[in-house]
Amino acid sequence: MKQLNYDDYKEKPIYVVHVDILSKVLELVYQIIKEKNIDMDKYSYIDSEYERIYHMFYYDVNLCSDIKYLIKELGIEYDTSNTSNDDIDSWIFSYNSLIDEFNDYLDVKKEVEIKGFENVYDKLLDDLKNLFKEMLDYKNKPYNDDDKLSILLKKVEQYYNYYILTISDLESAFVGYAEGENIDEQPKRLNNIERIIKVRANYNYLKKNYRENAFIYRDYELKEGETFSDLYIKYLDRSYDLYREMLDFLKIEYDNKKPPIFIIDKVKKYYPFYIDYIDDNNKPYFNPYAALLTRMDEYYEIMSKNYKEDFINEINRYQRFIKNNKDLSIDEIANKLNMTIEEIEKINEIVNEDISFKDDNYIPNITEEIKEKMKDNLIVFNDRDKEILKYRFGLYSGIEHSILETAEHFNLTTTRIKQIEAKAIRKIRKI
Repeated sequence: MKQLNYDDYKEKPIYVVHVDILSKVLELVYQIIKEKNIDMDKYSYIDSEYERIYHMFYYDVNLCSDIKYLIKELGIEYDTSNTSNDDIDSWIFSYNSLIDEFNDYLDVKKEVEIKGFENVYDKLLDDLKNLFKEMLDYKNKPYNDDDKLSILLKKVEQYYNYYILTISDLESAFVGYAEGENIDEQPKRLNNIERIIKVRANYNYLKKNYRENAFIYRDYELKEGETFSDLYIKYLDRSYDLYREMLDFLKIEYDNKKPPIFIIDKVKKYYPFYIDYIDDNNKPYFNPYAALLTRMDEYYEIMSKNYKEDFINEINRYQRFIKNNKDLSIDEIANKLNMTIEEIEKINEIVNEDISFKDDNYIPNITEEIKEKMKDNLIVFNDRDKEILKYRFGLYSGIEHSILETAEHFNLTTTRIKQIEAKAIRKIRKI
């Protein structure tokens, strides 16, 4: 069957274009019915021809399934008042794509008739096994040369989770079938021609693209019998331990006997800047995969390393704000700073009780003697560090600034400011 040329239709009235393209779509539909020997009587209870065809492609036919779109556009929901040249362009593009697919089907059918299905099938099976081995070699992952296709696929699935949909498609279309199992996920069964077409398309896609995204997610080494679901549960337990640690840091009481959701709610109240992380971490995932575990790892690393500093930064931000907005209510402050009432109350409690959570790694214990000695020996530091130390400790102005304020003033990270001041104090103590 031949493709359509848009130039042949651009000068014709819409109704003429509609009738012609719809007739060609129906011609293709009945070619497919003939090729696949489909019994249309099973849909005789449906009055509309277009609805019968739509149902057939929804339930029984994998080949050219995008015909559903054209049948819906041109038959079921066609409306001349809303049709434009862009619609015609879209119809022709979709129809031509379907013709490509159908012609491919006929070519593969001819190939199978000439070579025999078993020969075509075995060649594709070998190509698939070799591709899986190539993908595992690329990431230096072990396998046995005599591994069955399903075992190789499971290993590839573990280390190439970016392609999880493609791999699942291969599994449903070919792997189970290759090993004597019927695991097609769709109610419509693939015939041998469609099976080869589908697997070749996925094979070619993986072959061309697997290197590009091979390292987009972290690799997780599963023990024998272990699954991503097992790791997901371990990661949840690890997160709950961190949440408890975060509440202990603020001396927040909680009942360990209650379900984790009660701990999670408390953490979100006092650490609202982590709400998105916490909510994403605790969605119910019934089929976890490497992308999720990678994200959980990243969230855990961010929170475990930074929660103390981030809360103290919130204290500094809050204190700077209320100095200039003393007349605002706590609700107004919470709204403007995007904080929770609970977080503000905890900050006030910390400030009023003069409780310090700043350990030696966060803000070194610097005495007036050290400050004076630093001021007298600034010559031992480079120009950039001199300015940072003067600003941070108020060496000449007498006005000290927080680590966050210093970091913002010099456009550096708080971690970098801490490194500079810790190194400076060690140097001064040796003088």
